[in-house]
Amino acid sequence: MSSIPRVVRSKMRASRVMIKVRALSIIGVALFACVLLIVLSVVAHRTADPTDVSLIQLISNADKYDGKAVRVIGFLRLEFEGNALYLHREDYEQSMTKNAIWVDGGPGMDGKGNQLDKKYVLLEGTFDAKHYGHMDLFSGEIRQVKRAEPWAFDRLKKNLAIDRLNQ
Repeated sequence: MSSIPRVVRSKMRASRVMIKVRALSIIGVALFACVLLIVLSVVAHRTADPTDVSLIQLISNADKYDGKAVRVIGFLRLEFEGNALYLHREDYEQSMTKNAIWVDGGPGMDGKGNQLDKKYVLLEGTFDAKHYGHMDLFSGEIRQVKRAEPWAFDRLKKNLAIDRLNQ
């Protein structure tokens, strides 16, 4: 080592240090990019708009919507061991539970029981194709309901409004 001049040894040490710094910088940038991609994908998944889907589509293609955010309209019945969204009011009245999905509440339904029960409603939540509600009577489950409101569409009023516009 003594045959190598001091200046050269110093430059060699500096060169090794620079190589290590560059390698650590590259690793750091790669790790940051990976973490950023993971965070962005989680945020995108959580903030994804729910898919508009009919109750018929949910029941007949349950696996396609499993774990996905959905927006669905149906007749809601809230009762002990029977919270469910039915295709039609008559399905509830005739106990046709296979034409319904279990509803497992969520923040979107808190305190709204009276205004939603026995009405057609719009629900937004996560569909679960593997759970079937009380005694496995239903055709799936909607959980983590984020939005629940009465479906206030009145076709007669809409048609009257269109008729007035056309006059």
